Amino acid sequence: MLLLSLLAIFDDYAKTNGKTVVMKRYLSILSFSFCLAIATAQTQAQAQAHPQTDSLQNPYIPTEDNIRARETFSDSRFGIFIHWGLYSMLGRGEWVMHNEDIDYRDYPLLAKDFNPSKFNASEWVKAIKSSGAKYITITSRHHDGFSMFGSKAGSYNIVDATPFGRDILKELSEACKSEGITLNFYYSHLDWGRTDYWPLGRTGLGTERPEGDEEDWKHYLDFIDAQLTELLTGYGPVGAIWFDGVWDKDDRPREEQPEIWNLRHQYDLIHSLQPACLVGNNHHLLPFEGEDIQIFERDIPGMNEYGLSGQEISRLPLETCQTMNRSWGYRSADNDYKSAEFLIRYLVRTAGKGANLLLNIGPKPDGTLPEEALERLEAIGRWLESNGETIYGTEGGCITEQPWGVTTQKGNDLYVHILDSRYNPTQNTVNCQVGNRDILLPLPAHNIISAQSFASGTEIPFVHTPEGVVLKVTDSPEDTVDYIIKVKLAELTEEENEYLTFLYKSMPLPDLAGYPFEYWLENVRKTIDVRCKVSWEVPEREFRHFVLPLRVNNEALDCFRTEYSDELCTRIKGMTAEEAALEINHWCHEMATYTPTDARTLPPTGTIAAGQGRCGEESVLAVAALRAAGIPARQVYTPRWAHTDDNHAWVEVFVDGNWHFMGACEPEPVLDLAWFNAPVSRAMLLHTLAFGDYDGPEDVIRKTRSFTEINVIKSYIPTRRTSVKIIDEQGQPVKGAKVEFKIYNYAEFYTVARIMSGEDGIASLDTGLGDMLVWAYKDGKFGVAKASGKMTEMTLDHTEGEEFGIDIDIIPPAENPIPSKATEQQTRANTKRLAVEDSIRNARPKGNDKVIEAFRKAHKGKNAEALLSSLSIKDMTDVRADVLEDAISHTGKKFSPYRDCPRISYEPLLPYFEEIGNGLEARTPQEIFDWTRANITVDDNSNPQGIRIPPVTVWRSRMSDSRSRDIFFVAACRSKGFESRIDEVTGKTQYRDGKGWKDVKWSEETPKTASYGTVKASYNPVSWLKNPLYYRHFTLSLIKDGSASLLSFDENTETGWKEHLSIPYAAEEGYYLLTSGVRMADGSVAAHLEFFNIQKDRLTTVPLSLRHNDGDIAVIGNIDAEQLYLPADQQEQKSILSTTGRGYFIIALIKDFSEPSIHAMRQLAATAEDINTWGRSMIVLGNDKNSCGRISGYLSEIDAVNYGTDPGDKVQKMIYDGCKPDSGRLPVVIIADSFGRVVYYSQGYNTSLSEQLKTVINKL
Repeated sequence: MLLLSLLAIFDDYAKTNGKTVVMKRYLSILSFSFCLAIATAQTQAQAQAHPQTDSLQNPYIPTEDNIRARETFSDSRFGIFIHWGLYSMLGRGEWVMHNEDIDYRDYPLLAKDFNPSKFNASEWVKAIKSSGAKYITITSRHHDGFSMFGSKAGSYNIVDATPFGRDILKELSEACKSEGITLNFYYSHLDWGRTDYWPLGRTGLGTERPEGDEEDWKHYLDFIDAQLTELLTGYGPVGAIWFDGVWDKDDRPREEQPEIWNLRHQYDLIHSLQPACLVGNNHHLLPFEGEDIQIFERDIPGMNEYGLSGQEISRLPLETCQTMNRSWGYRSADNDYKSAEFLIRYLVRTAGKGANLLLNIGPKPDGTLPEEALERLEAIGRWLESNGETIYGTEGGCITEQPWGVTTQKGNDLYVHILDSRYNPTQNTVNCQVGNRDILLPLPAHNIISAQSFASGTEIPFVHTPEGVVLKVTDSPEDTVDYIIKVKLAELTEEENEYLTFLYKSMPLPDLAGYPFEYWLENVRKTIDVRCKVSWEVPEREFRHFVLPLRVNNEALDCFRTEYSDELCTRIKGMTAEEAALEINHWCHEMATYTPTDARTLPPTGTIAAGQGRCGEESVLAVAALRAAGIPARQVYTPRWAHTDDNHAWVEVFVDGNWHFMGACEPEPVLDLAWFNAPVSRAMLLHTLAFGDYDGPEDVIRKTRSFTEINVIKSYIPTRRTSVKIIDEQGQPVKGAKVEFKIYNYAEFYTVARIMSGEDGIASLDTGLGDMLVWAYKDGKFGVAKASGKMTEMTLDHTEGEEFGIDIDIIPPAENPIPSKATEQQTRANTKRLAVEDSIRNARPKGNDKVIEAFRKAHKGKNAEALLSSLSIKDMTDVRADVLEDAISHTGKKFSPYRDCPRISYEPLLPYFEEIGNGLEARTPQEIFDWTRANITVDDNSNPQGIRIPPVTVWRSRMSDSRSRDIFFVAACRSKGFESRIDEVTGKTQYRDGKGWKDVKWSEETPKTASYGTVKASYNPVSWLKNPLYYRHFTLSLIKDGSASLLSFDENTETGWKEHLSIPYAAEEGYYLLTSGVRMADGSVAAHLEFFNIQKDRLTTVPLSLRHNDGDIAVIGNIDAEQLYLPADQQEQKSILSTTGRGYFIIALIKDFSEPSIHAMRQLAATAEDINTWGRSMIVLGNDKNSCGRISGYLSEIDAVNYGTDPGDKVQKMIYDGCKPDSGRLPVVIIADSFGRVVYYSQGYNTSLSEQLKTVINKL
């Protein structure tokens, strides 16, 4: 009931005054008062008898007037403290009686000569008002016991005991009322002169006053009551009573102090006489019940440098008292005044803690204020006149004190006070080396809308960093007392603030630097809105990690969620989560279908615009769509298949408490069904990235600042815990070795996980039941071994530079398809719906033609066409007009791709030529290199995925990861007219000078031209493979720091041993690995690793080993199973895969009726029984519809034959390119599978075709 009374007071006051927002802070004060009452009462109840009011029965509840007074007090922020009394006559400070042990009978004699004839209350108050102070606190009675007002309680006062005979408090009261200044009274509990002060405390013991007894003490407390009553009834409204001296008896426990001093009684007396009068007590303790403000002596709250303010900080209004010089009372020899600059900064720092500054002056004995004090009052007043908005009415800012200064805050206006102009973030913990005026604001939610100089209104640019928001200040003079920046903060709900804080805590560098706060706020609000709309509940963990994040993988971010959420929510209205997930995948199928593309991942809107994408892009779209509709979703990858080349990505959705998979943009009638139900059973690793620090049940592969990589393979197939124990050559476990788990794919052993070995030398990973290669390295020693079981022991017995070769046979897991739960009826209905969705997608406009056509229209000529030709096919689908305009404006007379092409790597394309070219002061590539090293901060930990950052974003933020710095350097060189590149094969950053390409190495002062040697490979051809292909049969890697880095030749142009290694190939000197292998039809691999060195100006010859038994079925070529052909009985083209389904199939190209073709048809017919028993499909492509009819006459005994034609000879060209025949002879017959692996190839006249087909079919 008591707390309800507090709430009612708050509510009534808020309604009456319309100050709900401002009053929120006082609700916490009320709560604090209530809790303090309970705590105090409980403590006092444990003491036996006491004169205090029972707090539990009568807790202190501040009145509305008191609450208003607290608010006014806090808004004031600056007051003047006045210590004045008899002690001023001696000029040795207010503690002179104690310090010099002046007898209590001698000290009062000073009163006879105290005649401050120059005292003028009006002059005092006007000088104080001009300083900007809003209130005055003056000593009504100090520890010496002399009262500075006319008191009937005792004659020892300024009116009755001095020749002056005037009541200075009365005069000050009238002057303050005239000037609108609040007057407060200091009152000392301690008295060094009265004989009824009992027992004696720790001060004033040398004054020789006798010690009284308990009855005397009661008399003394009555005296205090009388004087308090006089002060509160004779001087008009009093702002506060400021007690001091309780600490004199601090040998007694804190809980006893209220009873000793009768505090609650005194506080109740004050509040009964003037309810709005605030009570404060400088007891150096946590406030007691009945107090309205908390006081800190000579220290800003929380600092305690002086040693008197170690108490906890309460939620009451706060005040710090501080001296101008070293003394409170007048000390004639004390000229050590603090500078006006120091005092202004101290005022600002105090306000930054949400506290008032009570700045002391000790008047002279003649009643005047010291000139030094008046000078400082005037200087403070001038400053506050210009900057008072940033002090008055503010609270302590939401950012705690920083090395550069503090913040104050008024609503959503944050005032940044830069007090240390020498602040340099490079000397602090700020990870930003932009310059000496960069100010870090550690705002967890990064909720800054704008920033401007408070004095000039000049806009202050800012960037978002992992540590917070950095203001890039450039126009503040070094001697500024306080350079103030006014920052506008976005007003956030508690939920918005919580989710933005969560996102920014783990946000990767490209997202921090590249997207404004408003972007994140809009998306968070949309996500919260969707959560309220949907009918299903999402657990908070799954919501935070798999709904809230916008990023799925390494795509550029876009406006997909805000643009499509409403449409998707409308589409799934009334559905269950499972129904909604399936329906959204159908929507995705309407938007895009599969096509292989380059490694740059389009954002969801880009995939929609293109109408197609690779599996990684389809799954990004599907995850984005599911999350936009409030369904937890994540992209799952097998980084590399174990049984075939390539990888795959799909989607998991969290429905009814469990994760389920589905093919992205490939809808099925039920969950946990996709074309890869069989292939996934042969996987060795399935992983996904959970945004942030995820604590789910899955196996954690690694944790980074931005994501938790988790292994989900256990939810799909039988697994084992594959462990490797790393030992040295003495057999001892090796801790901290870098262990790489590798899968053979595209003729390299690709690293799918990196794990450091533990104390026992063991590194472990959940895997499928197949073979992996494990590679471990530490301190120049490495080892290589095959892991086939639960534990493999590996010795670090090789040294970098050691030349040797090893054979390794890899067997992938066996196939055991995940069963389907779909009925035939559901499957048929779904197939019909897919056809409708295909027509919807095909009818929708796609591509980027308008931008390209407009550019061509505006820029005719060779340079424009050369610019367009320098871009990739994917770039042409989403390049922006401003990017093209920026690039063509930069192009000189003749287009040069390494100088004028905007594309450098896989970074998002944004204009940069003009901005960087005009802004960067550098005349040579060396100067660009020097500038980049000096000004761009590299932070790889904040971009663990290595997501490419656009050069212009690096330029503006001055932040980057290592690879994005390389991209920036190339962009900067091109912007300044120098040719530069990232080498396509080696990945090295280079620029061209007159002598060739120079390599950029950031660890070296000057780029240099690398040293090269040559290498060739000796190859003894196997019967079916005259020219082994790069990526299919072999690869080259450079080994550095214990890891192999692949030489990446153009994937779109198939080249092999003849082009690269049959003749000497120039390569940078170093330690290399030649990996080679033959993939068998069952997915197994016979691999070979050859380690060798390339030395400067020398030729190295190595063996290219391809191990193959003639009886084994090897993968001898590759095709695209999604290639289109025209069925003989249809008008629209169809993909090979959609006709044959998953698994193996036959394609026969019979485009004439020559003797070889007739022989081929007869050989196929002779194999009819085996083909029919095999049960797989065959596609036969003739020259036209009529020829298909003739061919069918030969093949009538074969059941599953699909006839058609090959418009544009696309299928024929695909087969030739993938299988590399010696000539283009027909007919051609191949056996391939849905992964595009060709395991049989026949061309031209072949009378053994039937027997060969039977042999292969029976082995598959």
